[in-house]
Amino acid sequence: MIQIKKLCEDLERNCIYFDNYDKIFTVDQFIQVHKNNISSMKNLTRETLEDNIKSTIENGLGNVGKGWFNLNGEKES
Repeated sequence: MIQIKKLCEDLERNCIYFDNYDKIFTVDQFIQVHKNNISSMKNLTRETLEDNIKSTIENGLGNVGKGWFNLNGEKES
């Protein structure tokens, strides 16, 4: 679970808000820059975080084999 926390912290560091203004923007340019940043963050979250969380949980709980954390979905007899 420490790995998941680290992944979330890494994601948090990737700020979606653009705050480094080297030039003057029109409102339309400003909106487009923010839409691009939000889209990039959404793709990063979907592609990276989802797969990493899934693999971290499977690796951490994959060998449990019984009880609540049984990832095999088999019912105990």
